[in-house]
Amino acid sequence: MAETAVKEVMTDKERKIMRTFGEVIPKLTEGEKDYLLGLGEGMRVSISKTATGQNTVPAAGQPSRNE
Repeated sequence: MAETAVKEVMTDKERKIMRTFGEVIPKLTEGEKDYLLGLGEGMRVSISKTATGQNTVPAAGQPSRNE
């Protein structure tokens, strides 16, 4: 079994997102597809770090751990 549970049912908004991207992706250039893929992968990393408490970037105006 996978380490993370997968939702069985998508929300209406999730279906709309998937439908929209399904229509748009075939029309993108390879460069635009690379950009979109990088954006999605970056979001996945960010969400993963937030979920595990590994987000080490201080909020604006907050001192870093090194200060």
